[in-house]
Formats: sequence, C-alpha cells, structure tokens
Amino acid sequence: MIKRLFKIPLFLIVLMLFSACSSNRFVLNVEQHPKNNSNIAKNIITPPVTVKKIINIDDMEYKTPVFVGAGSIIAGNKDGEIYVVSINNYKLRWRLDLGEPIQAKIYADKFIYAGTLAGNLYKISFSKKILWKKYLGYPIAGSIKKVKDRLYVTTENNALYCINPNNGDIIWKFSKDYNMLSIRGVSAALNKDGIYLGFNDGTISKLSENGDQIWEAEMGKGTLFVDVDAEPKNSGDKIFAAAVNGYMKALDKNSGDVIWKRKISGYSNIAIGEFVLFAADNGGGILAIDSSSGEVLWKKKISNRVNVYALHLSGDYLYAIDNHGTLAALDSLSGKVMDIKHISGEFDSNFSAYKGRLYIISRSGSIYTIYSHSAK
Repeated sequence: MIKRLFKIPLFLIVLMLFSACSSNRFVLNVEQHPKNNSNIAKNIITPPVTVKKIINIDDMEYKTPVFVGAGSIIAGNKDGEIYVVSINNYKLRWRLDLGEPIQAKIYADKFIYAGTLAGNLYKISFSKKILWKKYLGYPIAGSIKKVKDRLYVTTENNALYCINPNNGDIIWKFSKDYNMLSIRGVSAALNKDGIYLGFNDGTISKLSENGDQIWEAEMGKGTLFVDVDAEPKNSGDKIFAAAVNGYMKALDKNSGDVIWKRKISGYSNIAIGEFVLFAADNGGGILAIDSSSGEVLWKKKISNRVNVYALHLSGDYLYAIDNHGTLAALDSLSGKVMDIKHISGEFDSNFSAYKGRLYIISRSGSIYTIYSHSAK
C-alpha cells in the first residue's frame, strides 16, 4: 500500500512536468493563404511553394552555400569534392576531388574559382582542368567574388585579397588582427562606390578599389563571437550591417557615421526591399525594419530557440529557413505566415536565387530547389 501511495504523487509530478513542457512547445501555423494571381512575374517566387531535392553531395562545412549560375549549380563539400550539376535537368555533369575541405562560396563564370580550408585558391576550367593554384596561407572562408576582372577572396584571418583572375597574382591585400574566438571570418560586399568588409572583431570597414581603408565602424558588443558574419547591404546613401553578438546599424556610406542602431544580433543575412530591410535575431524571430529610421514595423517568431540562417525577399514575400529545416513564407508587409514547409536536414547556409527559384543545401549535402507551384 505504501509503495502504491508513493507512485501516485510521483506520477502526478511527471504529468505536471510533461504538461509544462508541452505548453512551451512552439507551433507555427499558416495565418493567411495567398490569393490566386496568374499575372505574377516568372522571376517572383510566391506561396504556396514546392520543395524538391536535387542531389546529395555529402557532408558540408559550416555555412557553405551553393553557387547557381553559368548554367550550373556548383558546390564543394567537406571532403574537398567539387560537384557541378546542370541547371536544366539537375543531373551531375562532373565531380572533381581537390582533397581539401571547401567552405567558401564558389564563384563561376567561364571558369570556376574555388578556395579551400588548406588556404589554396584554384582556377578550374569546365573541362575539369586546374589552370592555376595560389596559396594564401590561411583557410579561405566566406566568399569569392569577381568584379571588373578582379577576384576578391576572404580568408579566415581577417583578410581580403584582390587577385588577378588570369594568373592568380595578388594585386593587393587588406587585413586586420585575427580574433581566434570568432565564428567565421570576413564578409564582403562590393559596390560601385567601394568595398564594405565585416570582420570577426566586430567591425565593418569601407575600402577604396585600391584597398585603402576609408572608414571603420564598431558593430559588435564585447569581444567574444562578435563577427560581422553576414554580407553588408546597401541602399541609397546607407550601408546596413549586423553582428552575431551586438547591433544592427545603418551607417552613412561616405563617412561611416551611425544613422541609427538597434540591439539586434543574428546569424542570418539581411534581406532588403525598397524601404524596408529584414533581419533574423538569434532567438528565432524575424523583424521588418524601416530602413530610414530603424523602427521595427513587425516581428514574427518562426522558431523556438533555433537560429534562422537564411532570408530571401521575393516580390511581396519573405522566405526564411531555420536550422531545423522549417521553411516559412511570410507576407513582407504584415509578417503573416502564408506557407510552411518542413525540409529534412540541418541548415546553416544562405539561399541562392536564380531565375525564379531558390536553392539551398543542408549540412548533410542535400541540395533543394524551392519554387512556386505555378512556375513553368
């Protein structure tokens, strides 16, 4: 009898704990269904959407995205293999094993440029021939971009290299002290009026096309994990950036002076519209912010203590995906949830957009395309 009486309160305690956990469970629901519109432009992705798995290329490094362009989908994995997939039929064209893990986003035009964590930058032909290799000394992480016949390559030790794509020669290098307690490294945005760099010490700098620093601004708060991880975005006379731990700020492009700032920290890229920018905080929330004043117009939580890593604005709709594969389509004006899809896998890379479709890759190497049901 005593044992039986002891089991009753124990059962009640377990039941209360379970009820408390259940009540805290976060549930995301569709709040409004989109109206049927047959006149939507083909380059706009509209909900409801379809998600299709294209191919698996094996395990990926942290935040490694796919490149989409030059008629191909291109990505490199943890084992150092580059996969080139046809954009037309999603079939594998070829694979090349460099034997060195790849983390930075690959760039391609008539040639493919890939960087490795061993510090090597490669130029590769579409016939799989390595044309040159340049050793930069530190892991290549972040991105490789090409503007005005110059390659811009970011490395993990807070450096940006400007490189001649014809032969791999270094034209100039800009670097800062390396913060060992960082997450990723350098993020770069290249605009016609200058180069904007976010560093792992929580600062953002503007450089001239010759690599000279014009100004510097502080974005992070403290010294630990303060990377300006997402690519800075520009609109009009402002540049917008955010730190993993710190602030989101609007800066004057000419002087670097702070126009407004908000205590918003996050891992995601910034999506920007005509008058509004969109950011994800580090608590699963998405915010729409007036780009001129910094006023928060709306906030929507799509995850419970899970990071949102990717945002993309398509027409009137904002797409977001969290680390656990919850894909949400939001009305960009109101923040209402228009569609939800659950994709298998763990996600920490950005979207790549191309001709009315989004592409994203999971940490396990599954590449997905996201598109409208009505897309032809």
